[in-house]
Amino acid sequence: MNNKFLSVLLSLIIVFALSCKKKEVGIPEITYYSPYENQVFNFDDTISVHCQIFDEIGIESVKLVLVNSEFSPIGKAFFYSPGSSEFELKTDYPIPPAKIEAEQNYLLVVADNGTKFKNKYLSLHINPLERELENIIVLTKASGQHIGVSAVYPNVGGIEWLYSVVGSYSGSALDSDAQQLFVAGKEVLNVQAYGLSDYGIEWEIVPDPYVPMHNAGCLHFDGVLFVANNFYSIKAYTATGLQVFMANVLEDEKPGQLFRFNEFLFCDMQSKSGAATHLVTWYVNSSAEKQRIFTNFEVVDYAVAFDNEIFLAVNSLGNSSVKLYDPESNVLTDLVLLPYEILSMVKIGEGEVLIGSGPDVFLYKYPENYPEVVLPGFRACGIKLESISQRLYVMGANAIDVFEFPQLQHLQQIPFNDSILDIHFHYNK
Repeated sequence: MNNKFLSVLLSLIIVFALSCKKKEVGIPEITYYSPYENQVFNFDDTISVHCQIFDEIGIESVKLVLVNSEFSPIGKAFFYSPGSSEFELKTDYPIPPAKIEAEQNYLLVVADNGTKFKNKYLSLHINPLERELENIIVLTKASGQHIGVSAVYPNVGGIEWLYSVVGSYSGSALDSDAQQLFVAGKEVLNVQAYGLSDYGIEWEIVPDPYVPMHNAGCLHFDGVLFVANNFYSIKAYTATGLQVFMANVLEDEKPGQLFRFNEFLFCDMQSKSGAATHLVTWYVNSSAEKQRIFTNFEVVDYAVAFDNEIFLAVNSLGNSSVKLYDPESNVLTDLVLLPYEILSMVKIGEGEVLIGSGPDVFLYKYPENYPEVVLPGFRACGIKLESISQRLYVMGANAIDVFEFPQLQHLQQIPFNDSILDIHFHYNK
């Protein structure tokens, strides 16, 4: 009797449990018909996409996007809302030429039924667009409160006047990936981003009532645009003008040269009242201040020295020198004195820099304790090395001298009527 009762009770429990169990929701199924696995494309091709998606309870959303070998999006994402159990996706997907850095890429379709989703990758080989120098953008001090913008074409020769910017110059930067030129001013002009195809303003930061709005060296581009404001903050912006970083600046502080290195952002923090000055370090990802170190100099330029250290070219009370800074240990080391005021510096190799100091250009190799004159008689207000052509551009007051590198053979001089403010290499991607 007891056994029969227990058997019936057990059966009832099982039936009850089965009736309470929710139906298992399936995962969407994705089938590619086109393109095929490892199909080869060129950077300027269009991908003909054809795939079938099925889910028995219905497909709420579908996303199509091109990703790189690290699975980061490099193309435009397309979104669909089928609202049915079957969806046939057929479209032509344009390959973004400037975003293709390596051959290995993936087409990604993501299907979501509201409860579960499915990612399906399809391997593609895309021949990338070779990186080439389009021209050299030159900014000059035009008449009055105007900044001239011109393009130099080193392969064909000639200078093309592009447009002028209203405002007093404080800094500039260029992003070849987004094809944008950034210009900042002390008065009238805050920050403006110009497209390099039509030279129109794509976004801007409205002028601030407090002037000067920026100091020299206020812009630095490395993935995003870092902007040092003379009052209260240092910020960073994406190619669309979206703010992604903000560090506070004290009222008496006067931010100068900026530089990004690994996960750190550095700023030469001078003082408006003549008080103590510092080299300040922030974490780029969090905007949190890491540290600051007391200084008695002004930073002219930075350069990467080694994997974990940077060079600083500095001037201080008639003395000019190169220093080595380790941000991990917050240690600053004196390396070498220069005979004249330092105007510029550029990295040419690991532990090697060229330094514009007074009337000459010097070569410094770490850990040597003396610099060597390599370009006598060239006053380098700025020095930049173009990596593809291996040409060195030395900016004087009204001319750019071009040298073959590393031979340092003089190739040409490009004269300008106005004073040269800065130059930037404009690449096709």
